[in-house]
Amino acid sequence: MKWLALLFMTLDHFALYFNGHIPHWVWFIFRALGRLAFPMFAYMLILGYRRTRSLTIYFIRIAVFALITQGAMTLTANTTTSFTFNNVLYTLAAGLILILGYDFLTKSILDLVARLRPAKSSQGGEQPDYGVRINIKGISLPTRTGLILGIILCILSVVLVWLMKPDYSYYGLMVILLLHIMEGMTEPLTPELNKDLKKGKLRFFFRTLLMLNIIWIVVNLIFYRQNMNFKLMSILSPYAVFLFPMESHNKKPGKLAKYFFYIYYPAHICLFMFLSSII
Repeated sequence: MKWLALLFMTLDHFALYFNGHIPHWVWFIFRALGRLAFPMFAYMLILGYRRTRSLTIYFIRIAVFALITQGAMTLTANTTTSFTFNNVLYTLAAGLILILGYDFLTKSILDLVARLRPAKSSQGGEQPDYGVRINIKGISLPTRTGLILGIILCILSVVLVWLMKPDYSYYGLMVILLLHIMEGMTEPLTPELNKDLKKGKLRFFFRTLLMLNIIWIVVNLIFYRQNMNFKLMSILSPYAVFLFPMESHNKKPGKLAKYFFYIYYPAHICLFMFLSSII
């Protein structure tokens, strides 16, 4: 799936930087195909979150490459006549913070609800505190602390997107969170599951993402009405779910696949920026 996502992303960025130098129908097709890329990268982020051994290292890797990518893009823009934007790795990093906060928040609430009981025991004394803790990705905290941390992380992710205004912005956060929630509600797509269950899961993903995109388009139509022809293309994004991997989620990518994207992402954008500035 990663290689298809890279292809769709490349076509999208090619059309972005060479708009006016290619036929309009080519521009439209490339940008439409590009709408499939982000849901695929978002889903890969969810899978990475679920199988990583060190969430800290995973986050640092994304954040560091986001800074490196932005530096390379800014330098290229300053030395050419091209334009730049805040890269999508910022959105993915903020999304990682959001789903970690969501897990702390929801599991803390569920634990607190499960432990609801009268303030006094039948003997008249207070109920003892058994020191129950929640554990999310190796981070063990008391339930109430987990609840507070979850709220802080969710707010932090939104604030970071508000400050940085990265590619896909709040829409990207919503896609990441929605995919994370849906993945937690369904069984992993493994070879052992029958085809009907797999199709049912993909239809569930598709319908939910389609509803999100319809709501997003309506909100933009009511409050912004800017670049609506392009935003209408987002209605194609849910079709990306049919390209989601059918293999076991426990299969880890090789080192080449793991780091190739972080190198290729800034490299191809900077190349397009340079080429478009000399045409």
